[in-house]
Amino acid sequence: MEESLDVLQVQKKTILVVEDNILISEMYIYKLKREGYEVHLASDGLEAIKFIFEWSILPDLIILDIMMPNMNGFEALEKIRSDNRFDETKIIIFSNLNERKDREKCFALWADDFLLKATITPKDLIQHVGDLLNQYD
Repeated sequence: MEESLDVLQVQKKTILVVEDNILISEMYIYKLKREGYEVHLASDGLEAIKFIFEWSILPDLIILDIMMPNMNGFEALEKIRSDNRFDETKIIIFSNLNERKDREKCFALWADDFLLKATITPKDLIQHVGDLLNQYD
């Protein structure tokens, strides 16, 4: 008698990296894909907004830089958090801004985490991503 096994297909978690520095974005996209995530890139806040609102892609997590052309990360964060479809989307601010007021503004706009680029290794970022995405699994 043959046993049939139901194989549970686990859908990849989707991550949107919003970063205008191509070297930084390529490095983190490579690392995230190696961890099994589906990863997309937006080069600024405006492209990120188009990505999720016009193309209807709902990422599980967004890694968002602040200082970018066209639309900065604060503006993008505010727009994303104003739409309740993204209440469950985790957002990590990944920036070189190190002023207390910048951190406070990010958390006031409902960012889930704030990481300083200069002090975080790729391994640390992967750990933060995993922790946030697995928080309720």
